Amino acid sequence: MQAISRNALAGPELFGINYGAALTAVLASFYIGGTSLQLFAWSSLAGAAVAGVLVLALSSAGGASKSPVRLVLAGATLNLLFASLTQGTLILNEQSLDTMRFWLAGALTGRDLALLAQIAPYLLAGLAAAFALSGQLNIFKLGEEVAQGLGQRLKLIRIGCIVAVVLLAGSAVAIAGPIGFIGLAVPHMARMLTGGDYRWVIPYSAVLGALLLLAADIGARFALPGQEIPVGVVTAFFGAPFLIYLVQRKEGVS
Repeated sequence: MQAISRNALAGPELFGINYGAALTAVLASFYIGGTSLQLFAWSSLAGAAVAGVLVLALSSAGGASKSPVRLVLAGATLNLLFASLTQGTLILNEQSLDTMRFWLAGALTGRDLALLAQIAPYLLAGLAAAFALSGQLNIFKLGEEVAQGLGQRLKLIRIGCIVAVVLLAGSAVAIAGPIGFIGLAVPHMARMLTGGDYRWVIPYSAVLGALLLLAADIGARFALPGQEIPVGVVTAFFGAPFLIYLVQRKEGVS
């Protein structure tokens, strides 16, 4: 997402992808009934896809170019809208609120290998797409005109990236809820270690993201004696200062 938008603030939590997936999962649970992972998976993937398309459509409305600022504004607006609709839907159904409020905060509790096996095909397909596109992203980040001059098929690259984001973010939300700030912070950590080559940034991000989530989950289990807090609360607690630092750094550079 950061490569195709050329925006350091791009991430599934700020562009509405996570809460788009969460909203459709809540709606599916509310209208269809049940909380099976397959229901969450398909509904989350659909919501992530809709959110991604809406962000791109809004950011280029009126024929304007998809500038980083427009993308952030469109994503933040949709994120707030999806979050509000999700909370409103849960308020209308108290049973759904009790069942899903812990999941909506982002949690790994009770997520065993059997559940991972069910979602693995979507995750593996998303990873394969991301790895396959990593070389093209090195050219894409130079700018659309340069990439097009070098023979890159920009539309196909964008579509492939959107498919990868939908598969990865939708699958993650389906199994663990909309955990924030991992997708935003980890690529910057990976670049500190590898530089800007996306052939290394993407695999390093996968490993560092898993390690960061594991550390946050361990912290969530021991933060309050005798009580476990959602891991999404821990990632937000550390992610918010990182976002502020990132914005200030970008302003200093500009």
